[in-house]
Order: sequence, then C-alpha cells, then structure tokens
Amino acid sequence: MRKVLFVDNAEEWASALSQLLRRVDATLYCIVRTIDVARELIAGGEFDTVVADWKMPGDGMHFLEQVRREHPSYVCILLT
Repeated sequence: MRKVLFVDNAEEWASALSQLLRRVDATLYCIVRTIDVARELIAGGEFDTVVADWKMPGDGMHFLEQVRREHPSYVCILLT
C-alpha cells in the first residue's frame, strides 16, 4: 500500500481523490491545502507518492520539482 500526500487547495478534488485511492488499495496518508504544510510533512515523514495541483498558491509544479530533487524515490503527480 502506498503512503500518499495530496496537496490541493480545492476541497472537492481532495474528496474525489480520497475516494479513488481507497478503491485502488492505497493508503491516503494526508490531504493538505497548502504547499507550506506539505513541505513540513515531507520533512518529517515518509511518503511514496506526492500529488499536487498545478493551479494553487505556491505553484504545484515548482513544488513537485523540489520534491523530486530532494526525494528521488517519490512518485510525483501533477494535476492539471
């Protein structure tokens, strides 16, 4: 099972992804609304996958680029 960090400021997407991940036997570890909170969690925890929205405060694409550099084993998914 995967430990997934989902970063999106839109509540409806977070809810939809949560339901989808349950169907594919993934552990939805955490849903956060800001990139700053996501950075704190990544620094203190272990994840397999980070999913971020492109259109959110703080720029999801640049955030995932940073995650990929610092944690090359993580799967990074950008929602557009």
